[in-house]
Amino acid sequence: MDAPIDQATRIILNYSDVIFSLDFSVVEFASPNKIVYAYKMEGYEESWQYMPSAYRSAIYRKLPPGEYVFKLKAYIEGSDFDKAAVKSIKIRVLPPWYRSWWAYIIYSHFYWL
Repeated sequence: MDAPIDQATRIILNYSDVIFSLDFSVVEFASPNKIVYAYKMEGYEESWQYMPSAYRSAIYRKLPPGEYVFKLKAYIEGSDFDKAAVKSIKIRVLPPWYRSWWAYIIYSHFYWL
C-alpha cells in the first residue's frame, strides 16, 4: 500500500496471496439497517454486487495477475443508486516469479545459447 488503508490509492498483492478480503463500513446513525453496499472489481467483474448492511466484506479468491480497480458505493435503501458517491482503490496482482519480466530475460538468454 502507498498510505494508511483509509487513504490508500493502491494495493499490490503477490500471486501467492490466494485469498483476500476488503472490509468496509459507513457511519450512519439514523438508519444503519437501511444501508446497501454495492461493489465490483473492474477488470474482473462486469456487474455490481449488492450487499445488505449486515455484510461488509468483499472476498476474492485466486484473482489472476493484472490490474484492477475495486469500486464501492454505499447508499440508503430506496435512494438513487446512480447518485451515490464511489470510493475506489487500484489493486495489482503480481505474476508468479516464472512469469515476471526478469524470468523472461533469463528464458530468452537460454533460448539463444
